[in-house]
Amino acid sequence: MVDVRQILDLLTERRKKVATAQNAHSNETFGVKIERVSLVEAERSASNRQALARNLLDALLPKSIQAVSSAYGSKEKQPIRRALLKAIRSHCFLKYPSKDERCEWTRIIKVLTDKCRDQGRRSNKQNIHTGIEREEK
Repeated sequence: MVDVRQILDLLTERRKKVATAQNAHSNETFGVKIERVSLVEAERSASNRQALARNLLDALLPKSIQAVSSAYGSKEKQPIRRALLKAIRSHCFLKYPSKDERCEWTRIIKVLTDKCRDQGRRSNKQNIHTGIEREEK
């Protein structure tokens, strides 16, 4: 049989670890501003880290900028600001703690890059359908 004191000690240790992790994340300032309503909506409609990261990207960057951006940039795409990526990372791991942040962050970066790529495809399709691209040539 498990002793009640052991359970209470384990819970106390866990709370201390969580509080330390939250303090570590909350002390960082990235210079990224978001309206409280947008942040609450992004959190409410997310069920995991990747979904929260996608929602935060939508709340922080207009779709027109997403269409010409990539997480770290490429020949054709501009990189997303480092401060913005750090803010998204910090908030995702504050909301959904993880033991292996590096591996999980790699997955999140892929999700953000895919989102930007899809947004670029959508904007290209809209330009073709409206005839904007033909007029530019």
